[in-house]
Amino acid sequence: MKSKKPRCVCVVSRYLTPEILGVANEIKNYFSRGRCKVCYEKSLGRRLSVKNLFRLERLPVNCDLIITIGGDGTLLRTVMAVKGKKIPVVGIRKGTMGFLAEIEADENLDYYLGRIENGKFDVEERTKLEVRLNGRRVGEVLNDAVITTAQPGKIQKFSIEIHGDKIDEIAADGVIVSTPTGSTAYALSSGGPIIDPLLDAYEIVPISPFRLSTRPIAVPPWAKTTIRIITERRGFLVLDGYKTFSLTKRDRIQITKSKTKAYLVKFERSFYKKVKEKLI
Repeated sequence: MKSKKPRCVCVVSRYLTPEILGVANEIKNYFSRGRCKVCYEKSLGRRLSVKNLFRLERLPVNCDLIITIGGDGTLLRTVMAVKGKKIPVVGIRKGTMGFLAEIEADENLDYYLGRIENGKFDVEERTKLEVRLNGRRVGEVLNDAVITTAQPGKIQKFSIEIHGDKIDEIAADGVIVSTPTGSTAYALSSGGPIIDPLLDAYEIVPISPFRLSTRPIAVPPWAKTTIRIITERRGFLVLDGYKTFSLTKRDRIQITKSKTKAYLVKFERSFYKKVKEKLI
């Protein structure tokens, strides 16, 4: 997807701390002297005393680009709200977790806002996964879908199928199904490999498995993964860390590659340089 000069930029933040409001004011002051229209998520805009407001669930129809302020959670929530539309998203990190953010809030913010205003950036397409619960579509993820035990300290048993073939029954705290983008998040902490975000694949990573032989699996993009709980204990399905569903033994989680992509703004930083800076 080619970049272009945005005519309308939307600004989103989940939290309204003094630090985040300070960054939002910098954005407001920068764009006030240009031709680009700026809209603000309702709660944020009210604190800034601006008129162009919107709800994240109903983006302005002319929105060309979205700026998120905060951590990865805010960016993930925003990508899901875009619902597959070809609107690029760029994160300004002002939180504890910000691997997906392209801009650090304490950097030269005007420099990056200038590049955004003039369309001098790249747009990277990222794979998403579609998640169904008992055949009903419950959402998409840019990072991961996590199936986990509902009782901490109580191991759970899971059945994992790929295209109808049962590949394993495992005893573990849970199972992570992760995109390449999510491979640097929870999946990495659970022993999964780092996958280049431009690679067309996804991974299945057990969380604290009982058997030492139970290892992560990388699968091709066309694979259809089905996971079931096979004990009487309840569990949870968590999508990108914020959308949660209760699970029982009868439930079936089906995961496939989404037909739509996420679009993230990129400047010069390479993926591997970011891995070295933030994870090593």
